[in-house]
Amino acid sequence: MGGLELKPIPFKSLPRHLLRPFPTLFEFARLTAADAEVGSVARRRYVANLRALKAMLAVTTRGHELSSEAVEPLIHRCEAMVSLRGAELAAAFEPLMEGMQAIYEADRDAIKEAIAEDPDLYRELYRAEVKPIRVLAVYAEDTWDRSEKMGDKLVDRCWYDHWSHREGEGMVWLDAIDVVLFAPGKKSIGASIEEAVARAEIPILVLAGWIKQKDPQGMVELRLEHMYRTTGFNVLHGPFPPVRLYQIIDKLHLRHLARRDTARLRMVAAARDSQAAWDQPRFLPYSSA
Repeated sequence: MGGLELKPIPFKSLPRHLLRPFPTLFEFARLTAADAEVGSVARRRYVANLRALKAMLAVTTRGHELSSEAVEPLIHRCEAMVSLRGAELAAAFEPLMEGMQAIYEADRDAIKEAIAEDPDLYRELYRAEVKPIRVLAVYAEDTWDRSEKMGDKLVDRCWYDHWSHREGEGMVWLDAIDVVLFAPGKKSIGASIEEAVARAEIPILVLAGWIKQKDPQGMVELRLEHMYRTTGFNVLHGPFPPVRLYQIIDKLHLRHLARRDTARLRMVAAARDSQAAWDQPRFLPYSSA
């Protein structure tokens, strides 16, 4: 949906807590490029992420030696971005980022102190504004031993709701799941599970590269990863730092919301047109000479 170019999110020059909403904000700009319609559901999620960013910016100055006057213009920028789309929204990111970086450079120690005193506060603020994405991770037998560590990362660092499933336990429960992660080892996740997720029309992200490349089994895994890519799956190769995970998971989720909502709107419009055509008089009214 459009070829909008955006500068990378500056994860290395700003605290990760304050940057958590940006993958969704950036993806909304891409989706709305060329005036593309995305539907109300995706837009509400975009606006919720803006509210979360405003809340986190505001709380960073509270009770610390930070000037609220420096932060207020950034909060006003967030408010102005609610109605922006596409290229206009992309253009608004640069001054917002520059303002955040300037504040961080000027008061780096105070901001670090504010975050360190209550790191969970930012997670709570974000989740209060943005409905957490519900992630199900399906593990092969030879990747199951990594499931607990990955689950902690998805919950504590990515701020998702998370469930894990061992492939050998049989079919998965997909009700109320937003995104499914596949963690194959030397073999792909079973076709029955793959088909169930496909029927449920839930986005899938394949996590590849669990085995170190020097391991003889690494070539088996590389071939499996290639198979997933060539058959159209979204694939993320390890390692899996939180920022890489939530960048792609947030993107997949927002795109899915946009596709689903616009498809629904097209169906409603088609049904309305069909009904209007049906309601037209089928015969000329009878008239006597």
